[in-house]
Parts: sequence; structure tokens; C-alpha cells
Amino acid sequence: MHQLFYTPSSKARLKSGFDGIELRLDLININDVCALLKEIFVPTLVTMGDQLHHLDRILEMNPTYVDVSCPKAAKKVMQSACKCILSYHDFEKTPQLETLEIFSHPAHYYKVATQALSSLDSLRMITFCQKHPNVIGLCMGDKGKITRLLAPILPLPLSFTGGVAPGQLTEEEMACYHFDKLNTKTKLYALIGDPVVQSPSHIMHNAYFRELNVNALYVKIQLEKAELAQGIHYMKEIGFSGASVTMPHKTDVVQYLKRMGTCVEQIGACNTLAFSPELTGINTDGIGALNAIGNVKGKRISILGRGGAARAIAHEAKKRGAHIELVGRNQTPKNYDILVQATPVGMCGKKSPITRVNGEIFLETIMCGTPLLQQAKKQGVKSIEGLQMFRAQAIEQMKFWGIS
Repeated sequence: MHQLFYTPSSKARLKSGFDGIELRLDLININDVCALLKEIFVPTLVTMGDQLHHLDRILEMNPTYVDVSCPKAAKKVMQSACKCILSYHDFEKTPQLETLEIFSHPAHYYKVATQALSSLDSLRMITFCQKHPNVIGLCMGDKGKITRLLAPILPLPLSFTGGVAPGQLTEEEMACYHFDKLNTKTKLYALIGDPVVQSPSHIMHNAYFRELNVNALYVKIQLEKAELAQGIHYMKEIGFSGASVTMPHKTDVVQYLKRMGTCVEQIGACNTLAFSPELTGINTDGIGALNAIGNVKGKRISILGRGGAARAIAHEAKKRGAHIELVGRNQTPKNYDILVQATPVGMCGKKSPITRVNGEIFLETIMCGTPLLQQAKKQGVKSIEGLQMFRAQAIEQMKFWGIS
């Protein structure tokens, strides 16, 4: 059973509404900690840090848990009525977990907090915790947040909030992910790509899940190209149900598929995965774009780009009776009714070589407001933002995952 502990940064910042309270002696002085232990009526955890000279006094107060990093101190806690958490921290990396020395010493639970240098570190930590239910495995840093989000699902015995430690979830983040609704039956979905920080996909998909009363969680996982194969392996092992795929993996991911939709077969690009019963991929980019645009029969569509998204949009547009022209990012399209911008140009404010939109409709596939989108709006051209396409393709992804 998972318990969420709140960690106040001071005595004055104590809050209620959580499963338990963590009192850290590096944040709150010993006298205030002892006073609070008399007043708190939920499970308590005292984290000793380097204040082991106060251990006897803390054990006399009989908190529910005591966290120590010294095996000799852990032995003393094990002889008390408190549950012992023997902890290990590595603020530089995530080492080989199986060989950590702390596991050779007796404790009720082991807390392992390490720095995630990549998302693979976090995925590796999660698989380790699945095999060792008495381990509280948490990764620090932005790439480590997934270990904290999945805490009620694995489940970890304890996790923490309050924002006082690197990577701890804030209350705002927990609300976004509906953390209080997560449990061992929650299905897992993710966005994989590089970068993923700019994507609002977690907001949209998790909102859909709640609206449809679906017990599921959608997270973002940054994977570099060299990490893709191992990342997919870990996600299958952890038990993810599905994933969205964004740049730069839409083409590379195809080689790992066991089954694929017709569009993926024809264009060699995939943006949606299902992990069970075998890794299956489809592409919803084209459907999302064309659903956002509307009727295109007989229209001339120029598509900037030749990547996965561009090819998916071209494939779907042809099916709907449009005439297609694929144009490189440094070329200038001509004689079109609809212009689709399907390159990374425009992301982070980078300017497109095209300075004017001449057609009736302009579709921007990037979700941030690009200079070309602003120019199209300024000209009075009907402009479709990337977010509209994203919503339309996300609905198709949900259908593929059996959620509607």
C-alpha cells in the first residue's frame, strides 16, 4: 500500500490532508520535531540526516518511521518500535542498483535516491522497484519525476511531496496528473521523443482520462536516439499500455514494431504504439491534420517537409482526394490552396524561409506560435494551430488504445 508523505520546509509550513508527514532534522530543529510528534495524528517519518546524535531522543518519541543512512544506526532503529528506513543517496548518477551495499544490512525498507542523468536511469529504477517491493526508489532531477509519478502504481511503500528535495512533485503537478486517483490498476501511457518538455500532451491526455472516467496516467519520457531501443524494452517490462511518438523517433521506431497499420507500412513513420499483445504501431498524424483542416477533395496542398509527419499528412490527404506537393524546408511552394508547415522550423522562434502564405488555409503542425503562423493570421488566411491538429490526432490515439 502506497502512502504519500508531505515534507514541510519548516514548522510553520505544516499541512494536513496527506497520508503522513516527514520531519527532516536538516530543516526543522530537534525541539520543534519532538513537539510536532506529540501533535501529529497521522503516520510520521523522521529523517535523521547527519543528526544521529539525536537518534535516542527521536526513538523515545516513537514516530512511525525513522530514516537513517548508517547501518549501525539502522540496527538500533530495528530494535525499537519504529520501522526502519535505511537510505542511500547519489547526487551525481544512478549506479548499478543490484549491488548497492545497503541491501546487505537489515531494515524494514530501503530508500534509494539517485540522480537521473537520462530517462533510462528512471526506467531502470522503476523496474528494480517492481522486483523489490520494500525499496523506495526515487530519482532526482527533471528526468527522475516519472519515478515519483508512478509511486502509487508500482506501488512504492512511500513517496514524498512538498518541493523541498530535487524532483519532488509539487501540489500543482500532482493535481495535473490526478495523483490521488492513481493505484495499482492504473494503466500507463507516455509520450516519447526528444525534446518533450514543450509538449502539453500530458495535460490533454490526463484531462481526457478524467473526463472519460478512465483509470490511466500519461507521462512524458525524454529519450535520445541512442536510448530508444532500451527505452522501449523498459517500457514493455514495466507494463506500459501505449505511447505517443514524437520527433525524432517516428521513423526509427518502425524497426521495433511487430505489427503495423497500413499507413505506417507505406510511409515508414509511426506516432502511436500499443505494447500488448505485441508492439504495434499506427500513425494518426495524417488523420488529425486532415480532420482539423476539413474537406480537401480536389484541393492543392503543399506540405513543407519530408519527415514522418509530412508523409503521414500527404498519405491521408491523397486518400481524401487532394493533390499533393511535398516541399523541402528550404524550398518555396507554389500554386497551392492549402499550405501545411510540417518541419521543426519555427520551433523556439526559428524563422521559416517562407515569409508569406498565399493559399486559403494554413496549418502549422508545431504547437507553439511560430512566426509563419503569426504571418498567416496577419494576412487574414484561415489558420489552424498545431494544438488543433494535436487534439484531433490524440482522439485517434485514444481510440486505438481502446479508450473512447
